[in-house]
Amino acid sequence: MDKKEKVLIFYDYFFPGYKAGGPVQSLTNLIVALQQRYSFSVITTAYDLMSDLPYADVARNSWNTVSLPKVNETIQVWYAGKGMPSSLILKQLILQAKPTFIYINGIYSLKFNLDNRWKNPLKN
Repeated sequence: MDKKEKVLIFYDYFFPGYKAGGPVQSLTNLIVALQQRYSFSVITTAYDLMSDLPYADVARNSWNTVSLPKVNETIQVWYAGKGMPSSLILKQLILQAKPTFIYINGIYSLKFNLDNRWKNPLKN
C-alpha cells in the first residue's frame, strides 16, 4: 500500500465546535470523503465561535489525537490557546506535520492568514 499524502488544514474553528456553522461541518465532510487517499491534520483554535471557554478535554497549544464522526482513522489536531501562534510556532508545527499540501480554509482569517507575522514561515 502506498503511503498517504498529508494535508494540513488551517481554520479558526473545528470539531468539536459547531457555532461557526457550515465550515466546521464542511471540513469534517472533506476529511470523511478523502480519508482513503490522504492523511489529515488540523491547526485551529481551542474555542468555538464567540466562546470564552475552551473545548473540554483538549490540550491547548499541543497536538491532540482526535476521532471524528464517520472517519475511520484518528487525526492530529493542534488547538491554539488564546492569542495567535507566532510565525515561529507555525513554522515548527508545519515542519512537525510534514504536509504534502497545506489547505487554508478561511483566506480572510485574521488569526491564521492575514496577521502581519505570517510571512512565509518556511523561509529562514
